[in-house]
Amino acid sequence: MEDLEIFLKNIVSLNQDVLLKQIYSKGNVQQFIISLNTEGQSTSQLYELGEDSKGQSLGDYTDFSVLLKLSGTGDKRTDHITLKDTGDLYESVRITPLKDGFDMTANTFKDGDNLEDRFGADIIGLNEKNKEILANFILPFLQEEIKSRILL
Repeated sequence: MEDLEIFLKNIVSLNQDVLLKQIYSKGNVQQFIISLNTEGQSTSQLYELGEDSKGQSLGDYTDFSVLLKLSGTGDKRTDHITLKDTGDLYESVRITPLKDGFDMTANTFKDGDNLEDRFGADIIGLNEKNKEILANFILPFLQEEIKSRILL
């Protein structure tokens, strides 16, 4: 009977915010989130889809920009804007776990200009499809955390 009481107390004491913050603090989870926004996943918003977190297209490169990209040392993808030219933006993306989720930030300044001024504040963040993919990705982590906290 005492084991049942402890088990029930452990269940009642579960805090979703604490559990999710702990999961979002894991390096592999943070890297997965970043890859959904930048590159590395088939649904990567910036590189694969060329869109922001609202699903809006970042547009296409001008003919002149395509020539510059193909002749330069940066990224060579030209079918849509990826914001990857040097890779600095992608490398600067950081995840900060919060009590009710996470914050995703990046250094959006390039050559004295803020990319958010040109492409909008939604270039960093996850679209609805990638939020679903993330939820499915973290589910096993959440299940494991719950199991470890309620079972003795």
